[in-house]
Amino acid sequence: MPEFDRLVIRVPEFSGGASDMARNRVRSYLSEMRAKIGCGTRFEAGPKARGACITLKNNNQIPAVSPESGIFVPPFRTNMLKALLSLALLAGSFAAGAQTLPGLVLNELSQGQTSSQKEYFEFVVAGTRTCTDSTLDLRGWIFDDNNGWIATGSGTGIAAGAMRFANVANWAAVPYGSVILIYSDIEKNNSITLPDDPTDANHDYVYVLKANSTLLQKNTTDPSAPSSASFTYSTTGWSNGGDWATVALANGGDGVVIVKPTTLNNEYFSFGFVIGSASTATVWVPDMPGGKNYFLTNANFSQAASWQQGDAGLNETPGAPNGGANTTWINSMRVQATGVTVAAVSSSNGNVLCVGSTTTLSSTTPGGTWSSATPGVVSVNSSTGVATAVAAGGPVTITYTVTSGGCTGTATYDITSVSAANAGTVSGAANLCVGATSTFTSNGTPGGTWSSSNAAVATVNPATGVVTGVTGGGPVNIIYSVGSGACAATASAPITVTAAPVLQPTTGPATLCVGTTAQFTNPFQPNGAGTWTATPAGLVTVSPTLPAGGPSIVNVTAVAPGAVTLNFTAGTAGCTSTMPFALLVVATPVVPASTGASNVCVGGTTPLSNSAPGGTWSSADGTIATVNPATGVVTGVATGTANIIYTVTNAAGCTGTSQATITVTSTPAPGPITGNTTLCVGGTSTLANTLAGGTWSSGNTALATINATTGVVTGIAPGTSIPITYTVTNNGCTGTANTTVTVNAAPVLAPIAAQALCAGSTATLTPSIAGGAWTSSNPAAATISNTGVLTGVAAGNTQLTYTVTSGGCTASQVVNVTVNSAAVQLTASATTINAGQSVTLTPVWTGTAPFTVTAWAPPALLPNQTAATQTLTPPATTTFSVTGNDANGCTATGSVTVTVNVPVTDDLFVPNYFTPNNDGRNDVLYFYGSSVTALDFRIFNQWGEQVFASTDKARGWDGSASGKQQPVGVYMYVAKVTLANGQTRTLKGSINLIR
Repeated sequence: MPEFDRLVIRVPEFSGGASDMARNRVRSYLSEMRAKIGCGTRFEAGPKARGACITLKNNNQIPAVSPESGIFVPPFRTNMLKALLSLALLAGSFAAGAQTLPGLVLNELSQGQTSSQKEYFEFVVAGTRTCTDSTLDLRGWIFDDNNGWIATGSGTGIAAGAMRFANVANWAAVPYGSVILIYSDIEKNNSITLPDDPTDANHDYVYVLKANSTLLQKNTTDPSAPSSASFTYSTTGWSNGGDWATVALANGGDGVVIVKPTTLNNEYFSFGFVIGSASTATVWVPDMPGGKNYFLTNANFSQAASWQQGDAGLNETPGAPNGGANTTWINSMRVQATGVTVAAVSSSNGNVLCVGSTTTLSSTTPGGTWSSATPGVVSVNSSTGVATAVAAGGPVTITYTVTSGGCTGTATYDITSVSAANAGTVSGAANLCVGATSTFTSNGTPGGTWSSSNAAVATVNPATGVVTGVTGGGPVNIIYSVGSGACAATASAPITVTAAPVLQPTTGPATLCVGTTAQFTNPFQPNGAGTWTATPAGLVTVSPTLPAGGPSIVNVTAVAPGAVTLNFTAGTAGCTSTMPFALLVVATPVVPASTGASNVCVGGTTPLSNSAPGGTWSSADGTIATVNPATGVVTGVATGTANIIYTVTNAAGCTGTSQATITVTSTPAPGPITGNTTLCVGGTSTLANTLAGGTWSSGNTALATINATTGVVTGIAPGTSIPITYTVTNNGCTGTANTTVTVNAAPVLAPIAAQALCAGSTATLTPSIAGGAWTSSNPAAATISNTGVLTGVAAGNTQLTYTVTSGGCTASQVVNVTVNSAAVQLTASATTINAGQSVTLTPVWTGTAPFTVTAWAPPALLPNQTAATQTLTPPATTTFSVTGNDANGCTATGSVTVTVNVPVTDDLFVPNYFTPNNDGRNDVLYFYGSSVTALDFRIFNQWGEQVFASTDKARGWDGSASGKQQPVGVYMYVAKVTLANGQTRTLKGSINLIR
């Protein structure tokens, strides 16, 4: 229906008494109409109307009806004027009580049987279900038999008293399509056969309750303005338990009004009969005597033509739909809206894309939008569905979302983005023998396959790249292929397969004595190529010669007895054959060492002997020494050395020898003794002589001793002229040299006790004689300065040496030092836990037991500062530490961090209404959400003005702004939240402020 900005009623000019009567009647109807619709912004007052909503103008007849031209009223046709006024109200939607669903409307009402009090009202909760809306809050909705707004004058008016639905949970969310039957508590209608069910306990969408139920409330004095076209219901004066007497219908004419709790001065729905007219009620019927009922026949509850009168007892259906279209309408409101089903997503270019390429995604379900879970890898146009591979990765989930009627459905499609394949460079052996294998590799993109260009010559494992030589030939290409379609790439490398040669037998002696050499030959001739080896190793040595164009020759020297295989190996391109030759190495006789003197003087003799019989003696140098071949007697000829050889030959012709070295010497003549002859008690000095090989001795070992071999003199006690002798003996000929030494007294240091300290601490050592120097044998454990400051570095032991010189003599002393240390590792039973879980902290000590805990941190969470272990429930991620001492007093500190995962629960919620009336219930509106870490919550009134803002979830809105209570009505909110996992969300919605 159109909505008019201005309604002008044009009437013809009146004259005479009839004119006055007509004018008065028109003004009466206009006054009634003005009281009905109020002076809203839809109406424009005339310049002389003194604030009236309707402008009366005398003008010529205008045969059209429109907001501009007005409504033409012929002379004296006041009934027509009244009808036109009603038509204007309906056509212009000026009735202040126009119904906006959801809401509560009548579906049936009964006067009861004739001359009885068996009345009842049957209501329907009307609304269209969506995925987010399926119920109506009926708390505070008023129903009454108020007729003062239908017709003013004698016999009409507002009867005191009304009923409403109590503010209890039963009425907080009544499903659309519910039928509510409220019947007289004075006398029950005989047609009511359903048992009382005030809470819809059987969930059949039907509530049946008597008027005096405590789920209803009554007000016996309100409203109290009789014969008035206006009314306002109060929010106070209501008591529990209804009373039908406050709403009972009058047979001679009455009206039923339904009032929303948010507009207490206007009806939401009204039904009038007899009194009043179609212009004053949503539905108006001319009569409804006792014993009659009216019921809605379809869904058009605001049209009088949809209502039908029936006989009580015959046409009553209390607590049930009225059949036909009415039943269909009510049942349709009981069907819950379902989610959107989205058809599967398809791709024009598959689910694997090269970086930079695109595919078009589609679904047969229209009207949706596209989004990518990882747009940095695969992006998608939100409207066209064109997906683009941005970077290698995935699979990435693309989501297609369709929203309809408040319901949302999705379908997904996974796309993997890959870089263009790179076959890289293929590497592998260039040559391969028949039957041998070689692994080929590529430095390109992994995951490809291998193939051979000629599998008759060489095959390759497609997964591992292992190439096997089949027969001689080539080159053959070994190919690496990776990727597919536009991303595919290949690379290859050649290989040649070679067969091994056929060799002839080797020639040479079958037996060889240890220590002898023989020549062996193989007739293989291509450039003299080939190699010689012997197995087992260590029995012979080989020295091959490979003459060009001739046979291969090798010199073999026997080293140890045993059976030997002499191998000749030859081939090309690494493909070889081997020809073996069996050789027996025979041992030579074992001749023991000869015994006897190793020295002889010039002109003197000495006998040699050997336990092996049958041998002969010989001299390697007869100018130095000679030997009797049979007796072994050696004669010295001149100074020098000569080898005397004893030879034994066995039956195989192999010989063994033993030799002894004889030194021929003359009488020795030592030179003067050199070296420091003055030393301290306990000190040393090394004496020397140019003639080596002598021995040293002291003439007074109580004062000084000397090492017989090295000549090192040691002072024992103070003294002078202590004799020292050097004696050299050569084959019984002796020579000597002599000197004297002086021994002085050394300084004496007082002992310093062994030290023990902790790593990182210091101590000062004070020797009895100052001026010396300190050294540490293990600076990694402890260091010491020349001032005697000892510093522990790390656990361990060291020796400190203090050296001081006094009077030319040096004294030193050693101090043993032990460095102790303690360490602690703080362990946790779990380093990552969920919120609310406990953890046990346990120190693991290193050092000397027992260990003592001296402190825990943070102390606020760990008040027992000396506990050996700690068990607690951390409120958040925390770093804990422990400090303690070991038995040596060494201190250590350890720490560990326990990460607390705070669960994120997507339970964000803002109530859609609240009642800030200071009754202690639902007075403050809060934002709810257990995983919210940051909040920006703002509320705006219908003019867009902000009335509330908060960043604290614990602070809610009490319905006031700037210290003033805000009016009832609908407010909008916007909430921006940050969850514990870092995710941000924005919520918007409406709030109904009810008082």
